[in-house]
Amino acid sequence: MRNAELTIAQILKFCQLIIAFLWIYQGLIPKLIFQVEDEQYVWQQLHIPDVYIPWLVSLSGIGEVIFGILFLFIRNQYLHWLSILSLVGLFILILFIYP
Repeated sequence: MRNAELTIAQILKFCQLIIAFLWIYQGLIPKLIFQVEDEQYVWQQLHIPDVYIPWLVSLSGIGEVIFGILFLFIRNQYLHWLSILSLVGLFILILFIYP
């Protein structure tokens, strides 16, 4: 029984690392390092003035990196629920922007 618990713990730790990597990657690459046009388009569709869009893209990237780092240090169920809710909310937003 102890071996099964150890295997489950290793799987959960691996999943936690993958989720952290995905959030950090999505914050760094398309938002902070390259500032992809699609990221800017989302803010433009929300009628944000063009002057603020690069700042907002960078801030959202920093937020995603911080959220990913939280997955490295905090192993709480609420963090996963927050991740799920934010991804569902983003999906709904994208459905309205890209019909």
